[in-house]
This record gives sequence, structure tokens and C-alpha cells, in this order.
Amino acid sequence: MNVRQLEAFRAVMQSGTITAAAELLHISQPAVSKLIAHLEASCGYDLFIRKAGRTLPTPEAQQLYGKVDQMFFGVDQIRRASNDIRDQRSGQLTIAAFPALASRNLPRLLVDFLGERPDLKISLRSMSSRRIVESVAAQQIDMGFSILPSDHSGIEIQHLHRLQRVCVMPANHRLAQAKAVYPHDLRGENFISLSIEDPERMGIEKVFNDLGIQRNIQIEAQHSDSACAFVANGMGVTIIDPFTPADYSPERVVAKPFLPSAYLNVWLLWPAHKIKPQTGLLFANTVKNWLTSSFPRDASGV
Repeated sequence: MNVRQLEAFRAVMQSGTITAAAELLHISQPAVSKLIAHLEASCGYDLFIRKAGRTLPTPEAQQLYGKVDQMFFGVDQIRRASNDIRDQRSGQLTIAAFPALASRNLPRLLVDFLGERPDLKISLRSMSSRRIVESVAAQQIDMGFSILPSDHSGIEIQHLHRLQRVCVMPANHRLAQAKAVYPHDLRGENFISLSIEDPERMGIEKVFNDLGIQRNIQIEAQHSDSACAFVANGMGVTIIDPFTPADYSPERVVAKPFLPSAYLNVWLLWPAHKIKPQTGLLFANTVKNWLTSSFPRDASGV
């Protein structure tokens, strides 16, 4: 007894005739008859009765067919699962990203990505960049999008894109019509700063400190989402990533390039001693393409 014989048996049971089974299997009628004969010899009983030009299954064949059909159903499931693995349509992927990216933009990108891979399971975690570095090094996540690089031996790092930070202000602000905002423009302004623990803040602070420009830091916000919400309610201005203000109506806030360029780099971190999942590589490419098309490098050097 072999799989080919069982395949011929199943085809005859499904189609009702040797002729139709031969067409299903793309082989000759004598070949089907030979396979059935060998299967009957192996079983030790008749599977079909030939009567008046018809091929009728015996009661034994009916019993056997249920088991054979279950077997082929399992094989079909394995084949589909194998195809899904090959085409990266299934599996599990754990992703971490800094809050400005994880809160809105990655979920939007994942809608289409998962639409093409309905059996893929995603765990998306919003973390500080420092926590992402720790989690990747500990192999607790498959991939992490960070604004901090790392020289940890357990991390493989890839630069994805360099972004221009923007100054976000209320739509009726005196600088709302400016092409760009410079540090001296913000002297004495009510300023919403990011948390002292946020690595984004360090680069911004350095720009103002180097020039000796004082701002009125009245509010400290943990994330850029909160900072932008304060701006939208007229509490001051802030300097953040370009992702967050894009979700606000231009009637409430406007975002202008902050010059001289205070860059924000986006890094992709992988566990160094772990094979990269194909779905992760594909999603990384999706994110990189989105960053490149949505935030192109322009004449200002971005």
C-alpha cells in the first residue's frame, strides 16, 4: 500500500468512475485500474464491484474512504501551512518601537501588511529607545525601531532613515507663516519639553545651550503625543519628531523645519545571535519605504 494507490482510490470514490479518476489524476485509465488492483491486493478485499459498466464501492471501501479522506485532508493542511511559511503569510512577530512610531504609524502600516498575511500574529510594543536596546539584547523581541543606536555585542544595528525635527506651534502663532524656525526665534517662548529621560531631548537641549538661548520651559511631557496636545491647546511650542503633528488639523497646529538641522535618526535593531524572521525582514522593508517616501531628504540636508 502506498500514497499513490490511496490517491487513485480517493479519486475513484470522489468521481464515481475509473475514467473520471484518470482525468483527475492526469494518468491513463489502465494506470488507475492497476493502482486499484494493487491496493485491493494489499488490503485483502475488493474495493469496487464492476457492474453494468459502473464502478460501485463495496461497504469496505466506504469505511476505508473515511480514513483515507482524513489523511489527505491533513496532507492538504500541511501543504497550505508550508506554502504560508514559504510566502511569509504565517508565524509570529514581536516588534517594539519608540512611542512616536508605535502609537499611530506602525499600526497603519500593519493593516495592509497583515491583510496580505491573515495567519501572521503580531505583538507590537511601545517602549523607550533605551528599553528597546535592552529587550533586543536579551532576545525578548524580534526587532526594534529605536532613535538610539547601540554598540552592544548582542545587537545588530541598521540605519533606516534620518529625519528633520520640526517645531510645532499653534496655528495662530507669530511664526506660523515662517518657512523654518531657528533657535533665536524661540528666545523667551513658552516651551513644552520632552522628559529629561528622553534621548530626543538631549539633542535639542544641546542646540540651545551651545547658542546660549533661554526658553521658558513651563511644561515637561513624557512623550511627543502629549507635547503636541499641549501645543494644540495653546500652551506653547515644542520640537519633536515629524510623525506626531501630522495627525493634527492644520487649523490647530503647524509644523516647521527646525534649523540648523537637529536630526532624528531611526535605527532598526535585531538580536545579533538569532536568525531574522522573513516576515520581520519584509516588514522592515515596508517601514523603510514608508519613511523614505513620507519624509524624503530635501535641500535643507535632511
